[in-house]
Amino acid sequence: MLVESFLSNIPNNNLTINEMTIFFTSMSRLFATHPVKDTDAERQGLWGELFLMNQINGFRFFASFWHPEVRRIFDFSFLNKHIEVKTTLNTERVHHFSHRQLYGQKDEEIVILSIMLISSEYGLSLKELIDKGRIALSGSPNYLKLEQAIIHADMVDTSIEGPKYNSDQALRNMKWYRSIDVPRFNEPEPIGVSETRYKVTLENAKNLDPKELENWLAKWQETNN
Repeated sequence: MLVESFLSNIPNNNLTINEMTIFFTSMSRLFATHPVKDTDAERQGLWGELFLMNQINGFRFFASFWHPEVRRIFDFSFLNKHIEVKTTLNTERVHHFSHRQLYGQKDEEIVILSIMLISSEYGLSLKELIDKGRIALSGSPNYLKLEQAIIHADMVDTSIEGPKYNSDQALRNMKWYRSIDVPRFNEPEPIGVSETRYKVTLENAKNLDPKELENWLAKWQETNN
């Protein structure tokens, strides 16, 4: 299925050396991937990432910026710009962050997408989002990124629906923040300290203005044209 997807959009199967190198490197990385220990958290997080990709600009737009590796710092990155997606089932907008996700290096722009979720028996399932992503990314080298994320979340078995959340409610409760506008320690980790993590409440943080967000995402669009 992976090879078929890769070849489906290659005219007359005329592969270049570079395309073949990228494909087989990605395949090697894929087969070295294993499910994470906390699959519940991984599935919830993957739902949020795929929901963003499905709702805003489409899977193909974000796929080239996506980093589905388990130990990634940010979910999406383009040059000095980063997006970190956070989801919560709590009634308050509270998320766990690494210090690095909030305290950027020089000239970095970090934006947080916070999504408040409600589980629903009739909601949008992770499997449905995966299926949408597979269709959208078919024939794209970024298809393998999705398959890697699927393995991490232990969603390879197609009979597994995964978590289901109310998509309308999730869409209404998507809020964007610049990292500089949310509570955080406003200094780098001291020498000898690393991997600092803490819980942050975003309820009183300033939201990113919709027009400002549109202009910021437009800069990402430029690289896809």
